[in-house]
Amino acid sequence: MTRRDILLASLALAGLPVRSFAAEPQPGHPLFREAAAETGLDFFLYVGPTPEHYMPEIIGAGVALFDYDNDGDLDIYVLQDGLVNPNAKPLIPPPPGWKPGNRLFRNMLSETGKLRFVDVTEKAGVGHIGYGMGVAVGDYDNDGYQDLYITNFGRNVLYH
Repeated sequence: MTRRDILLASLALAGLPVRSFAAEPQPGHPLFREAAAETGLDFFLYVGPTPEHYMPEIIGAGVALFDYDNDGDLDIYVLQDGLVNPNAKPLIPPPPGWKPGNRLFRNMLSETGKLRFVDVTEKAGVGHIGYGMGVAVGDYDNDGYQDLYITNFGRNVLYH
């Protein structure tokens, strides 16, 4: 506990007004809004919870923002979870239309002038199906393009 905390607590106990240094809420429009569907980000993270309650089932998957095609726009690579035990029956089935595997979404802003993403997973060959945990980005082979190192609950993968 700091001196400031003690002072504020003493003032509160004495019934004196305590000045708040927090910003007052401002009326107006929110800074963020849900725009995934309208921009083409069609992705559902499926954890596949089982009655066994394995530890990785409560850990979120990774995401990387990087320039996949060297056009100056940030593209998005998202990791997919799955079933820790492929023989287990999940408590919640995947939703209809769910696509297993990691996904790469190319940002089309520089071509169209509008924020729009296109799924280029198959074209890029980066749709690894595993239990994604994390992703690192860097130019592993020094060819001028970013490479992906995917950490999984299981075998890790390097795309270059």
